[in-house]
Amino acid sequence: MLALLKSRLPDLTLGFIFFALIAKRPEPYFSYIIGVFVLFLIYDIYRCYKSNDPYVLRQKEILIIIGGIIAFYGALILDGILLGNTKGIKIAFDYMYFSVPFFLVWWIRRKYTADTGIPWGIAIGIITSCIIGIWNIHIRYIPITDRLYGTHFHPNVFATVLTTTIPMTVYFTMKSKCLKAKVFLSLCTIVQFVALYFTFSRGAFLSLIIGLPLAVFITALITMEKVSAKVKKGMAGLLILVLVFVGSALFLRQESLNAGGKMGGERIQMRIASVEMWKDHKSLGVGLGNWFENYYGKYKPAGIRELDQKHPHNMSVYFLSTTGLLGLIGYYAFIISVFSAVIIMGKRGDPLLCIAVLCIVLAFYIHGWLDQTIISKSLGRIYFAVLGYYMAAMADYAERIKNKIHPDKD
Repeated sequence: MLALLKSRLPDLTLGFIFFALIAKRPEPYFSYIIGVFVLFLIYDIYRCYKSNDPYVLRQKEILIIIGGIIAFYGALILDGILLGNTKGIKIAFDYMYFSVPFFLVWWIRRKYTADTGIPWGIAIGIITSCIIGIWNIHIRYIPITDRLYGTHFHPNVFATVLTTTIPMTVYFTMKSKCLKAKVFLSLCTIVQFVALYFTFSRGAFLSLIIGLPLAVFITALITMEKVSAKVKKGMAGLLILVLVFVGSALFLRQESLNAGGKMGGERIQMRIASVEMWKDHKSLGVGLGNWFENYYGKYKPAGIRELDQKHPHNMSVYFLSTTGLLGLIGYYAFIISVFSAVIIMGKRGDPLLCIAVLCIVLAFYIHGWLDQTIISKSLGRIYFAVLGYYMAAMADYAERIKNKIHPDKD
């Protein structure tokens, strides 16, 4: 029994991390995630000591993303220091803290071949969130909206959670060799698509419509010769189904709105005002944490009715207006580092996983032009956790392929 628990411990830990990030807004659960990881780390150090295994496995490609993280959050922190904006410095450190799951997941998956726990953690987390969301809307509480928002604070946030996990459940469904797991993950994927529809999030719909074909196209350029004809046909069929379903959902949602709603409400005014902020503060912006007071103060557009907006629903414009060129350069240095690392690993790794994560990365970036993404605790932590898994799993895949081609000779 103890031996079985030890063999399953990495999967159980990774499964819990993904479940806790998805099933509930991470604010109250993240301390539990850290606690579980610390306990696992103690076990891992003891195991390495007893078996004389290395405590840390090397992977030079991870330095690309780490460099992007340092450039991005370092720029935000430096901006706060140069402006003397202590509130902005605190916010920058809060944002940086969202990247912690990247290191937690990478550490565990890089040292152990643990691919069973994550799909179960994602699937159970999504289903739990949907059930609680339906309970909130229709049974127990007075809803904030008739749109599905799961256990998250807004339907658009839950929609991004779904677009960040749907490609992973599809990938694990295709890769699973266990019939029960394949059936369960297939059902979960259907639940995810249905839930995505009922979030009525146009940004999420659009991000998938653009992100998935781009991911397939890029992966085709670098790795598609590794994929069998059967898998290619399956991927083409899935691509068509997703585009038809999500495209129809986007059309129906757009047609249900009035003229102002079709244009995104007052988002155009927010972005115009944000650009005006930047023009007056080109290098350093108005400072993190100061967008709200500036938008509803000096740069308030005439005739607006939405009085509770915290950002311009565009991450590029948000960082440009609050941290100027310094923050925007840092943000795009991070984006380029992520794309570079994903593509570099994709060239010699699993093509299906490359498509899944490229789809997530592209959809996350595209949705960032329409709403909040990287500045949300819920979304940032799930995104970084997926990246951590990808970097570790692809390194493991490449090493196994290398060992098959060039086995060590006794």
